[in-house]
Amino acid sequence: MCYGCWCSPCQPHFLLQVLLKQLEMRKLESEKAMEDTKREITDQTKAREEELANLREEVLRAERMVEWREERQRQKLVARSEAEGDLDERGELALMSQSKQLELRDKSLQAASKSTLDKEMTMEEAFMQIRRATGINTLEEMVEKFLGQTANKEALQQVLLACGDIVGAGVCECVCPRLIGWMNDRRLDIGPTAK
Repeated sequence: MCYGCWCSPCQPHFLLQVLLKQLEMRKLESEKAMEDTKREITDQTKAREEELANLREEVLRAERMVEWREERQRQKLVARSEAEGDLDERGELALMSQSKQLELRDKSLQAASKSTLDKEMTMEEAFMQIRRATGINTLEEMVEKFLGQTANKEALQQVLLACGDIVGAGVCECVCPRLIGWMNDRRLDIGPTAK
């Protein structure tokens, strides 16, 4: 074998060496490209992990910001309601207690009102019966009639006194008992003189 020779027997051997060197060079280039790719992938993975960590941190900050805003809004509402005179929890409990007491009072007043209404209705019914029995339509007529009855009662009592004097003398024994019976039938109060 001769080096540097271009003869036909040496030529295949030389070509083979050239091919081997080229393959070795390509292998080295491929290994270097592979190492570069690995390094690039590792760098990109690190960069993505850092970016993902940054995004997670940003999300946490955003969540904290939203929570802070909500808390701040709630505090503003509480401050505004306190400034406007709204109640806190204790005030609401006191108001609810007062409301229950008012409901109980309302129920008792309704019961009392119903009782009063029932009494008034009973009195109205009695008044209606008196009107029907007496034939009187107005209250003024009724007052006059009852005042007139007082005068009638006094006159009848005087008649009874006189009757008692007469019965005592034995003159009118049949008239006075009938008169007393008639007055009792009409439930007229004839007083202590009735015997």
